[in-house]
Amino acid sequence: MSVSFSVKEKGKVKKEAVLDVKEKAETLCQATNAEIGKAINISYNWGGFYLYSHTSYSTSSEVMMENKLTNYNVEPEEINASDTAIFGWEIIV
Repeated sequence: MSVSFSVKEKGKVKKEAVLDVKEKAETLCQATNAEIGKAINISYNWGGFYLYSHTSYSTSSEVMMENKLTNYNVEPEEINASDTAIFGWEIIV
């Protein structure tokens, strides 16, 4: 038996990350009395973004065959992910 966990709304995770980056860029602009304008460039590699827990659970085939597997609670470990994107924004002085 194999169990794996993932994130249901992967797009939501990416959107929240982009909003966080934009907020940080706005903070940097404010520190120099400038404003962030519209995005003029986004470079992103669309492959290899995995949001899965590394939780591992295994049982013997004998237990499965004898139907002794009842009411097990398996909780996923924390899901960590990293990804890279490059954003270019207009800076309004």
